[in-house]
Amino acid sequence: MRKIFYLGILLILYGCSSEMKYSTAKIFELQRKGYSVLYNQKKVNFHNIYLDSQNIVSVKKNRKNRFIIIEPKTKNAEFLSIEDLVKLYGEGKLIEPGFVVIDSVMNWEINEILIEKSAIREVILLDAEKLNEEEKKKYPARYYQGDVILVNIK
Repeated sequence: MRKIFYLGILLILYGCSSEMKYSTAKIFELQRKGYSVLYNQKKVNFHNIYLDSQNIVSVKKNRKNRFIIIEPKTKNAEFLSIEDLVKLYGEGKLIEPGFVVIDSVMNWEINEILIEKSAIREVILLDAEKLNEEEKKKYPARYYQGDVILVNIK
């Protein structure tokens, strides 16, 4: 009788949440299905935040409350906005970003993007004037209205 009681308690505790491997694709899919993502106990939009996978201790999926809980190793990780990236990598140039390409994915929501500093592998800033000059040679109809920022994540 006691074994059944303890087994019931274990099922209740482990039935609501489960540990999962960190996978951005899986987390995107779960967020699309209505799950909320908590990073360091704060609700975030996972589509606009880029994390260092080596800085994550665990990822838990709570089925009952529909949460994905991501626990980082360092609680005070530094996040950079696109403005911060331009200041760090812009070398004093006046840059007006038109869009950002992060790991081959275009993103126009420039004001909402946050990238963990330790996750950045490379940042390339492309000037719109230079792009337009080179594109006119190949494709006369193509025109860029803002600078392009390319970011590679680890």
